[in-house]
Formats: sequence, C-alpha cells, structure tokens
Amino acid sequence: MELPADKWGLVRSGHRALARSPNQLVRRGLDLAALVRKRGAAPPEHLSSTASADENAGAFVKIGTACWEADNVDGAVAALFRGMELAGLALAHYNHGVALHGNGQLDEAISEYHKAIELEPRLALAHRDLGVALHGKGHLDDAIAEYRKAIELDPTHAIAHSGLGAALHKKGRLDEAIAEYHIAIEHEPGLALAHANLGLALSAKGQLDEGIGEYRKAIEFDPNDALTHYNLGVALQKKWRFDEAIAEYRKAIELDPKNAHARYSLGVLLHSKGQLDEAIAEYHIAIELEPGMALDYNMGLALEKKMQLDEYRRAIELDPGRAAAHYDLGNVLNTWGTFDEAIAEYRKAIELDPSHALAHYNLGKALSCSESPTRPRQLDEGIAEYRKAIELGTDDAGVHCELGHALCANGRPDEAITEYRKAIELGKNGAGAHSSLGVALFENGQIDEAISEFRKEIELDPNDAYWFTAVKAHYFLGKALQRKGQFDDAIAEFRRVIKLYPEHALAHYQLALALQGNGRYKEAVAEFAEYYKAIELEPGMAAAHAGVALRNKGQLDEAIAEFRKAIELDPNDMLAHYNLGNALHEKGKYNDAIVEFRHVIKLYPEHALAHYQLALALQGNGRHKEAVAEYNKAIELDPDLAKGHQDEDSNR
Repeated sequence: MELPADKWGLVRSGHRALARSPNQLVRRGLDLAALVRKRGAAPPEHLSSTASADENAGAFVKIGTACWEADNVDGAVAALFRGMELAGLALAHYNHGVALHGNGQLDEAISEYHKAIELEPRLALAHRDLGVALHGKGHLDDAIAEYRKAIELDPTHAIAHSGLGAALHKKGRLDEAIAEYHIAIEHEPGLALAHANLGLALSAKGQLDEGIGEYRKAIEFDPNDALTHYNLGVALQKKWRFDEAIAEYRKAIELDPKNAHARYSLGVLLHSKGQLDEAIAEYHIAIELEPGMALDYNMGLALEKKMQLDEYRRAIELDPGRAAAHYDLGNVLNTWGTFDEAIAEYRKAIELDPSHALAHYNLGKALSCSESPTRPRQLDEGIAEYRKAIELGTDDAGVHCELGHALCANGRPDEAITEYRKAIELGKNGAGAHSSLGVALFENGQIDEAISEFRKEIELDPNDAYWFTAVKAHYFLGKALQRKGQFDDAIAEFRRVIKLYPEHALAHYQLALALQGNGRYKEAVAEFAEYYKAIELEPGMAAAHAGVALRNKGQLDEAIAEFRKAIELDPNDMLAHYNLGNALHEKGKYNDAIVEFRHVIKLYPEHALAHYQLALALQGNGRHKEAVAEYNKAIELDPDLAKGHQDEDSNR
C-alpha cells in the first residue's frame, strides 16, 4: 500500500481582506488635507470620478505636499483632494478584486488589482493579493515579482513574506522559501499559514520532526485548518506514528468531509491495521469524491483480504477447536502483514495441537523476522520455536537457514554457522546460503573461510541474477579482503556493489577506506563525499551510522558516544575519528578534538579537511602559530580551502 504523494500536501499563498483605508502615503495626504481644511479652504468643485492613464494618488499627494510647503493653499487643496479621490477609486477597485477573488473569479480579480495599482502604485495590499491571484493561476514568476513589490513597500508584511515563500516553495527553491516563512513568523508569530507552510517545506527536506513541530504550532493558532491536520498526518505516517496519523486524518475529515486524500490516507492506515470494513468505506468515499484517484488496487487488496479472512474466520466459528483452521488463518494474516494477529493464531493452533511442526516454524519466523511499533523482534522466542519445529520433524534446509538468520541477528554467529552448514548439507546451495554462512564466519573472525563461502556464492550466480544476494556477497567479500589487507581485490568488489546499487552508502564508505589503505587518497576523498551523498539520499542508511544522524540533529553528546563505539570496533576508522573531532569541536572540547584530528592525519596525511579542522581547533585553543601552520598545510593540499579561510579571517 503506497503512501499518498507529497504533492497532496498543498502549499498555500495567503488570504485577502477588504481594505478600509489607503496606504501610508495617501494617509499623509489626508493629514495634509485636514490642515488645509483648518485654513478654511473648500474642496474644488471640478473633481472628476474618472482618472486618466497617467494619474495616480501618490503623485497628487506629492504635488499637494509641495504646494502646501510653498504656502500655495489653492494648489494644495486641488491636488490633495484629487489624490484622495484617486485613492478612493484605487481602494474601490482593490476591494472589488477581493470580492471577485473570494468568488473564484481570478482573471477578473487580477484585472481589478491591476486597476487599483495603476491608480495607486504604492498600495501594498493590491500587490500582495495580485501575487496571490497570479499564484493561483500558476504564474509563479509574476506572483513572486508582486510579492516582492508588496514587501518593498512594507517590509514587515507577514502575509506577503509567507506568500513569497509559498511561490518559491512551488518553484522548488526550498531554502529560500524557508527563509521567507521564518521572516513572516518573525513579524507575525501567530500567522498559522506561515507555520503550516514552513512545516511542509521542512518535511520536504526530510526534517520531519521539525516539520511536525511547525504543523502543531499552526494548529495551535488555527485549530480548524483541515489541510494542516492532513499534512501533519502525512508527516506522522512517515515517522510510523500511525495512531497519531489516524487521529489527524480523522480531524481533517471532520473539518472537511470532502478531503479525498485524507480519506484515502486514512483508508491505507486502517487497511494496514486490519480494520478492513472501515478502510474499504474510506476508499469508496475517496473514489466518489475524486474519481481519478488511483485507489482501485488498494481497495481491491482490502476487499480480497477481507473475503479471505471472513472465509477462514467462518471456518473457526464452525469448529473453534480445529488447530488447522487457526494455522490457516495465521498464514493469511502473515501474508497480509498483520503479524501480531498472525502470532496469536499460531499460538492458538499450537495450544490445540502442540505437535503442529509448521505452526511452530511459522510462529518462529513471525516472532524473529517481524516487528511492529509496539513489539520488537522476539529473537529468543523465535529461535526456540524453530528448534521445536526441527525437533518435531521439520528438518529441512529452509528451517535451518531461517534459524541461522535468527541466531546471527541475536549475536550468536558460532551457532549460526552450524545451522547454515546443516542447510547446505541438506541441499540449500542457492538463494544466499553460502553468503549467509560467510557473514557468520566473518563475524566470528574466521576470515579465510568466510572468503571461501562468498566466492562459492558468487560462482553459483556469476551474472548477479539474484540482486539482493549478489550485493550481499560482493560487499562482504570486499570487507573480508580488506580485513586481509588485499586492497586491490577489495576495491574491485566494492565497485561491483556500487555498480549494482549506486546508493549503497556503506559500499562507498568501505571503498573509501580501501582506497585510503591503498594510498589512493584523492580517490578516497571522493568516495567519502559519495558516502555522505548516499546517506542524504537514503536516510535509512544513516541509522547504521547513528553518530552522523545524531550530530545532524544537534544531539552532540549522543553522537560523540556513537563515534567512540565505532572507534572501539575499529580503532583505524578514519571517518569515525574525523566525525568525533568535529563533534568535540562543536562542544568546545578543543583539546580532545585536536587529538582526534591528529589521529586522522596520522592515518591519512593528505586529508586536507582534517588539517583545516585541526587548525580551527588549535585556534579555538589559543594556539595561533600552530593553527596558521595547519591552515597553510590544508590550503597546500586543497587550494579551494583558501577562500573559506579568507572568509573566516574577514569575520574575525
């Protein structure tokens, strides 16, 4: 079941309100006119209700002001009253535009806003709402120009900043959009729209926690905004916080029952939780509201699942003491990914028939291979169920292989080795058996034997037809060869992995280490850069390097702890030392940071950035002469760093 695309998280540009007074320039004219009245002058009788093309209110106010300062009362009266008349016409056109805009007549509204601006070019509200209307028509460049004009006239105009942010957002210029949303919030902290759009932009950049925070602020200021509740639900769903997401989708539907996308998303989550009747109902309503939505597949799955489950549940109602019926229902639930319910059914089958070997096996697989937000993998219990299945006679290669996986995941590689060997003995040569045995041997320190098993796996599939097992075999073969100091062969294996899977972050990382070990430092630097790119492209890989993820989130103490763990596992892990140095530097622990950067340079003398960061740490520690030497070394290794050094000098 697919999540709804982010495009349904709509970016909004602003709102309109009727203007009841002219802008600052015209107000100044009215003040002067009041002074004129005090002098006893009357409005001129020749004022017209129409304006020529070259007339605007601001111009007449300026003329009137000049006349007043020259003590030309008659001239001031004529000019100022004409200015007021034109300002009134400008506001009339503007307010007419607002009414048309609110009625969805965008072309007519745009025409009225233009007329208002022709009469009074400094009417910021007209520029802002012309921007909103052009935005609505999809004319983003023109909209951006109008928002900028409104901001030029009134830099504190929060809604104009928010609208500009929304237009930039739609153009894909997220960093600029985020900056505008922040300015809008700075000028008007309670502007819910700016918080909501900021939440969407942050979420689009993968900063889901921050995005969720902004959505919640938006809801605090405007609790009845259905779209913000929907967007919050999308972000929570991506974080696997399904119950919270369901609550937000329900709130969005309560506020806007015609929100087809909220209904679809709610259906997806209810479907995944096994609440099929309600899921199907939401799918049906979504299709009725928006017939073009691609829901038929998901709804078909839900209907198929419901029919299967209903069939098996009826069988249990007819004979609740039949173990096979519970086992069959467990298999259906397992197939559909409803693991907790499947586990319950397997347990019931075993309770009714303790000798049901396949129920023990499938229960073991469900416990050890699946997890949910409320239940982690239960490896010990899963291992016990696999052993019970083998004891009861399910002694085939697949069971031994699955048991080996569970033991390996449980940190028991020596026992896993026994099971993988048994699987291969029983005839399981393909589908990763040798590769899995190789990993267990590698983790057990038996490197030569591991290399042999990885090579057997590759011999069985020389063309990498089985993509997943091929990636695994080549990657771990590369690590094993690297451990043996065979860097050229290791480099070849890591390059094979990257050819199969270009976004494999750890392959880029290991390739960089192998190149470094081979003295190919410039190539190593390039691969480290690819590693960081891969982490950005594939956030799940960042979890494998928790320190990087924690540091990016500003959790420096936790990041430092993770980097130290990495160094314990591999004291020559250059990247771990480098990242630890950076984190210590950010904490202001300059002496400790210096130690780490010196360790990096010991491992890799031509690491320009390590020399540069060492210079910063020495400078922070007051050791300026040493810092200058390191800056010079860094620039010698990488002349492009000279500009960064000059920029820092100019800021000191």
